Amino acid sequence: MCRTGWHRTHWACSFCQVGWVGLIVLSREAASRPSPPMTKTLNNYLRTHRKHARLSQRDVARALGQKCGTVVSKHETNERVPHLDTALAYEALFRVPVRQLFQGRFEKVERRVRASSRALGMGAKGSGPGKSIPTPNRPFTRILSLAPHTKGLGYAVFEGPERLVDWGFLEVRPKQRADVALRVQVLLHRYQPAHLVGEDPNDPKSRRSPAIKALIKRITSRARARRIPPVTFTGGEVRDAFAATRAKTKHEIAIILASRYPQISHRRPANRRRTPWKSEDTRMPLFWAVALGVSYYHHREGWEPRPR
Repeated sequence: MCRTGWHRTHWACSFCQVGWVGLIVLSREAASRPSPPMTKTLNNYLRTHRKHARLSQRDVARALGQKCGTVVSKHETNERVPHLDTALAYEALFRVPVRQLFQGRFEKVERRVRASSRALGMGAKGSGPGKSIPTPNRPFTRILSLAPHTKGLGYAVFEGPERLVDWGFLEVRPKQRADVALRVQVLLHRYQPAHLVGEDPNDPKSRRSPAIKALIKRITSRARARRIPPVTFTGGEVRDAFAATRAKTKHEIAIILASRYPQISHRRPANRRRTPWKSEDTRMPLFWAVALGVSYYHHREGWEPRPR
């Protein structure tokens, strides 16, 4: 049993591998500040492509000839570097080149090879292997958007408005809301975002419960203490980002997002009108976190979230 009590075995709980820390959420006042340095590429994007394929770690492990998902989990969290045959098996499974699956590691190797080639005089123009090495992709800023809920936390990781890297809903019991800090720390440790985006707790039109608002305010104060500029959006500002699509309700926004990002379309909330005495669908926080990320790119870059 792991120390958090969430899993029977310690290896299955990546949350046991990091310490407690405060949550980070960004404030709207920082929108006018200069953008931070561009984010470094992740060592690998195995988790992203696995979730795109809607496969579990156990499913991938079986395809690789393994008995359990432990090895896949360690590959995704960079605890173990896969052998060449395993890397090629990932390429065959996801139909994505190895250099894209392990993009960050490839770029490190590429820089080392370029430096060695120049030292040996092999990178001259028109000759040597230096010309055949592809140039890195354009710079980007990685963001992590959060949508707290009474039953957990919706999250989304973006590397630009067109690239949704990771997403999900982390379930937390109502009496263990302090555990949200630990779970967010795992996301921060894994993705090292340049920005963290959240909902404005001071929005007078917000229908969030006092407990959730207090949680967001504690998160914001922790962020300021760590000198990370907060960027938050009100519900009205999120809806303004979808004005071109004429989506006004959360469900209508979820439909637009499911069309724009097919990888989350199977998690779209049920098509029903929610009455005041019914609780919100637990799938909605995921789409609201994605909507917050989209709002970030809309208000900063003018990007329009039109359906495909």
